[in-house]
Amino acid sequence: MKKDEAPGLYQELLESVDFQDVLSLRNELWKDTSPEKRASRAISLLDAMIPGGDIPQLHLIEGFVPVPEGKGAAVMLPKQVLAMEASLLAIPALVEMNEPSSLWLAQSIFQGLKNAYDLKLALETMDPQEYSELNSLFTQSRELYRLYQGKVEFPSFKTGLFDVVAVGSQDNNVIQGEVIPLDSNGRISFTNGSYGWEWYSGKIARLTSVSGNTSDSSSDGGTEAGGDCGG
Repeated sequence: MKKDEAPGLYQELLESVDFQDVLSLRNELWKDTSPEKRASRAISLLDAMIPGGDIPQLHLIEGFVPVPEGKGAAVMLPKQVLAMEASLLAIPALVEMNEPSSLWLAQSIFQGLKNAYDLKLALETMDPQEYSELNSLFTQSRELYRLYQGKVEFPSFKTGLFDVVAVGSQDNNVIQGEVIPLDSNGRISFTNGSYGWEWYSGKIARLTSVSGNTSDSSSDGGTEAGGDCGG
């Protein structure tokens, strides 16, 4: 299994998708097509967030993508959340392709998420067991080769990590459950939360203070982001 083939596959997948704006491309991520097409769309969106596919720069992504009026519940979509969505949809599609280059590319995307401290915490929050299984799989070349040979199973696609939902696709309701905190620049941050991302419903809400406490509240105090999402 040649690890150096992964960049070539990245470029090949990128070139196989016709140019689209970020929102149009993202709307096609959840379409049930071949793994190659799913991977191509996810890689193209990831590249739009990180030009050149510099995966180690995932933790630096900040800012928002505006949504045209009437196109979604949120007025802005955090770029880092979009990159995380694309990453979590690219990984299973690349594994399903089951080529040496696609498995190495899936590994590099996972490593990019893992090496960014707050993104790693987000993965552990979403599904600790599945994160642990992925970490064991993608940090050992022997395990990756066994996956290629069909001797080990890839974690289920329908659990916490890979069941990610489109941000802003839901109705304008107050969030109810566990959230991933985002800072005022839209980056995942467990130390400076201004917004809460309820990843399994796709909602984002501004976090509010509780009883005069200066720290941000949990989801019980969240209100839908709306026009405030721009920070």
